[in-house]
Amino acid sequence: MGHHISGVLAKTSAMIDLVEVFRNEQPIPLNQGVSFVPLDYENLDDIVGLNSQNAIGDFQYLTPELIGVLSTVSVNCAIMYVETEYFGGVGNQGAAVFQDGNIVGAPEINEWAINDALDIFEVKKGPNDLDKFEAVGLGNYRSNDDFRDTYADD
Repeated sequence: MGHHISGVLAKTSAMIDLVEVFRNEQPIPLNQGVSFVPLDYENLDDIVGLNSQNAIGDFQYLTPELIGVLSTVSVNCAIMYVETEYFGGVGNQGAAVFQDGNIVGAPEINEWAINDALDIFEVKKGPNDLDKFEAVGLGNYRSNDDFRDTYADD
């Protein structure tokens, strides 16, 4: 089974103020006071413009324009961009952390990028959690559509 998500994580209390930035995409509450907003082909053109440049490195959607938006937003709150691409247990995750208008966790793709970046939100791994990724609840959704379907059902 695959796992492919892309979007931003922030503290739920801060995410409320970011709804307009993300073109009214509804934040999905996860665990430990963190929420997720899916970002992908459905909404990125509205956020960064139709003429956005190619994604950096091996990221699918993280462009210089999106980095600019996330840097600006991070003046008011820490925010994290994430992507996953797994199929049959093989793949990677990517993350970039923004705070105080700067990238504080450089964009990287590896086996633990999101887990490492979740430290900014002080996510703790519980005794029954495989890792912080699971503890925050990202493993409960296989795709951005899963996130959106959950909100649509409310």
